[in-house]
Amino acid sequence: MLVIISIVALGTATTKAAHHLTNAHKQALKEVKITACARDALGDVIVRGTAHNTSSGRSNYFIDVVVVDPAGTQLDSSNAVASNVDPDQTAKWQAPTTA
Repeated sequence: MLVIISIVALGTATTKAAHHLTNAHKQALKEVKITACARDALGDVIVRGTAHNTSSGRSNYFIDVVVVDPAGTQLDSSNAVASNVDPDQTAKWQAPTTA
């Protein structure tokens, strides 16, 4: 099983130009990590991770998680949110799926 994540990091200013948002997305991919991925007793997959804010302002993270099998077939998807993460702080997140 493979888990793919994509992240949207939104800073306090929502009027940034598109290229700034692209740079923020690239930075967010460096800040968000998967720390665990396991099946629970019901067979569902729980994906857990962290979001570490390296910016100078408070940030929010919206994390898309996609679970795929070894052949690349998507089994399920889920979302997680890490809100109001202060600079140089780390927040935990989890994304339950029915995969």
